[in-house]
Amino acid sequence: DTVLDRLCRPTTIRDLRYKRRRLERFGAVRFLQATNAAEIDAIFEALVEQRRQRFGTMGRSNLLATSEARDFYRAVAHEGLRGGPARLFGLSVDGAWIATSYGLVHRGTFYYLIPTNLGGQWNASSPGLLVTAETIRWASAQGLQRYDFTVGLMPYKRKFGVETQELRELIQARTLKGAALKEIWRATDIAKIWLKTTSLFGSLQKARRFTGKLGL
Repeated sequence: DTVLDRLCRPTTIRDLRYKRRRLERFGAVRFLQATNAAEIDAIFEALVEQRRQRFGTMGRSNLLATSEARDFYRAVAHEGLRGGPARLFGLSVDGAWIATSYGLVHRGTFYYLIPTNLGGQWNASSPGLLVTAETIRWASAQGLQRYDFTVGLMPYKRKFGVETQELRELIQARTLKGAALKEIWRATDIAKIWLKTTSLFGSLQKARRFTGKLGL
């Protein structure tokens, strides 16, 4: 129960408690780790739908939009019931899932892969932050030593006192075709970095979200 107090600033702790009380006005709040096949299917379906809505609003590419990816992640979640690494969680209000998360356990570490939640009327209660806080408590209760937010320094991660670690990548080409692909990837990465440093980046992001809403 004290793990969040050690990790977070006092202002974050107060905000989490306020958000929780605000959420409880809508009904009975429950955090659940899926421990049987029915719970896996129910929470995973909620996760897929929540991600579809959020990524559609943001105009972002959604990996789980493909049936192959959905089938893979669902199968891995079910394997978690038989000793596999996957863990699936849901936060509900009066039985309706408003936030979900998907992670992996490996060698004393919990890897937080897919968090998502509903928007609309729930935004003011920050269910995404609340389900993240609950998974941190869960990981601590399981005796796990590390909680890895995985790649990307999104603003919400800073609220939980993260320590950043630089990741490096080594690509070695073994064929002429591989060498050509390596140069294409390198040029693409350079272009992305340049775009993020220009005033065009914000405009392009807005245009992407707009076209996503139109289904283009």
